Amino acid sequence: MEKVLLLSPSQADRLTAAGARGWDRLLVGSEFCQSQLPSPKTLRRLRALCPGGAGLATSIMTDAGLAAWRKLLAGARTLVSEVIVNDWGFLPAAAKAGVPVSAGRLLTRELVKLERGWAAAFLREHGIVSAEADTAELAGRASRRLGLKVSLHQRSVFKAVTSYCPFERHYRFPCGHACGSGALKLSNKELGFGLLLSEKAYFSGAGRAPAPAGIWRRALTLLPGRGRVSYI
Repeated sequence: MEKVLLLSPSQADRLTAAGARGWDRLLVGSEFCQSQLPSPKTLRRLRALCPGGAGLATSIMTDAGLAAWRKLLAGARTLVSEVIVNDWGFLPAAAKAGVPVSAGRLLTRELVKLERGWAAAFLREHGIVSAEADTAELAGRASRRLGLKVSLHQRSVFKAVTSYCPFERHYRFPCGHACGSGALKLSNKELGFGLLLSEKAYFSGAGRAPAPAGIWRRALTLLPGRGRVSYI
């Protein structure tokens, strides 16, 4: 099973050769925050560090964010080994780039609800060959209903995302990347379980369920902060 690591641009710029060792591919960006936009220089650096190459992870976007990500991909597509897409509006640009496309965790949750024939044609049209999942149920549906190979994010389960930044309290693109100081642990007696706020998304623990059969790769996201190395 392959192993991939997802980093923010600032984490990617600090990554050492030792830190890159053992990963089959490195991903940069975010599935949940459009402001984590890397530079072509960062992509070139990751390609040099990892023989498997560098992929992009992208989120839902505003119009300004969509324009910025389209510009990056159009100018740097030869540096990119894959693109994870969560915004329906970014799919045409990803398909045009001619690199493998993976449906992100938000997009996968929508695609598995669609009529199979329509979904199959849509996947072919946009070059979607894999799906990101964070539960055994979602992984199974992406594999069985969509026929996609699955990349499993096994340590946490996505719960909610917002275009409002809880760290900087605005909707703007770009931002000051205040979330880079660390993730926040949240609790509420009415909720019944703990949450982790990282970037613009909320996660719960995934428990200890074994990985379902047929998983193509295991994906981890490096949590923000400069202290102990930890992942979700």
